[in-house]
Amino acid sequence: RTASSNPTTTSSTIAATLGTNSSSSHGVSCPSACEIGPTNADQRELVLLAICIAYVAFASLVACQNGYYCHSGFGYVPAFGDINLALAPWVEKTNQGILRYVHFMATVYIAWYVSGEFGSNLKGPVVEIIRRVGTQTLAVFLTSTIVAPMLGIFIERVGKGFFVDGFANLLGIVILIMAGRLTGWFKSSPWRSRIPGGRSDAS
Repeated sequence: RTASSNPTTTSSTIAATLGTNSSSSHGVSCPSACEIGPTNADQRELVLLAICIAYVAFASLVACQNGYYCHSGFGYVPAFGDINLALAPWVEKTNQGILRYVHFMATVYIAWYVSGEFGSNLKGPVVEIIRRVGTQTLAVFLTSTIVAPMLGIFIERVGKGFFVDGFANLLGIVILIMAGRLTGWFKSSPWRSRIPGGRSDAS
């Protein structure tokens, strides 16, 4: 009796064959199928991703009006401000211009694609820092309401510029990360030493 006539062996062989030949999109490996190139679905995802990235990049350039204090160029390219004024009816906040919604959806799609299947790409120390900060959103938000005006005063006093703004933003990020970690530390109550019986010495 040959090995191929064994039902268990045959089913295992079929399962292994299907597993290696099947193509899984969005970051999952597909050894055999990927050898012939991406599928139509993969190509559509890549095209949509490219469109979203291009739109978000364009929006970042024309996100403010004319003037020196413009994060999309610090006044070096006035044409960006002119484009912003021309698009005003479609980007205004009051009536939620349609281009604001498109920008939001494009950003969401980029985040979804980069995160991978079921968030499989969300790994590493940077992601862990973001996750820890995200678990303390209220404390981080309240801290930002105090830190942001103070950094704004700092910028006004020192003088607006690329390096000053960059330093202020990096400092703000560090302070918010510290606020999230400190809040998590307090919530974990590390000063409570556990004693036999499941009670703490603070009870």
